[in-house]
Amino acid sequence: MKAKIYNWQAWIGECDPRAIKNRYKKDLLAAGFTIISLTEHHFEPFGYTALYLLAESHLAVHTFPEEKKTYVELSSCSREKYENFIKCQHIECKEQAEIPAPPCDEDKAVQKDGLTPFHETESVKEYLKTLVH
Repeated sequence: MKAKIYNWQAWIGECDPRAIKNRYKKDLLAAGFTIISLTEHHFEPFGYTALYLLAESHLAVHTFPEEKKTYVELSSCSREKYENFIKCQHIECKEQAEIPAPPCDEDKAVQKDGLTPFHETESVKEYLKTLVH
């Protein structure tokens, strides 16, 4: 087996730890990832960091409530589950349009494997077309 890692990063407008935890647990499971554990830390006076340890790598979350945004990063060794997760994010962007986050087409994903890197496409919709072939 060849070592390959697929990475996705995004800034979202949600800072509530419960909402973030529910969303990404749901998205990871829907994409087919196996969650081994979740480690969380709540900062004083505010702030939250979480790390989902996955059988297929990890997902990290870091909130910046003072700026009303959260950084999320997924690293995965499974191309199929990675692509499923990206599709979940596209659906979330459509459903959560009222969240004051950067536009979905500013989300970035970078991978090495002959796939079109997301940051080289103009939008999530365009990127998803490259996954379907």
